[in-house]
Amino acid sequence: MRKIPDVTRQEWRDLLTGKIDVKLDNFVLQMQVDQTRRAIKNSKITLEEGVKKIHALCEKYPLAVQSDIKKIFKN
Repeated sequence: MRKIPDVTRQEWRDLLTGKIDVKLDNFVLQMQVDQTRRAIKNSKITLEEGVKKIHALCEKYPLAVQSDIKKIFKN
């Protein structure tokens, strides 16, 4: 099983700011990213809170998000 990249990686921030805009395969991750982007845009949460939320989801379900992690982190 692949390890989820560290929460400090810039790609997490780029994903939530839209700098990285890839078609995600996992529906739950896709919905959470969209919801988190909106919450950040509307100042309901900070970017760092959003990163922690998405990272935690990926750590909880590493097999389910494996293909998306490859796309986001290009590995």
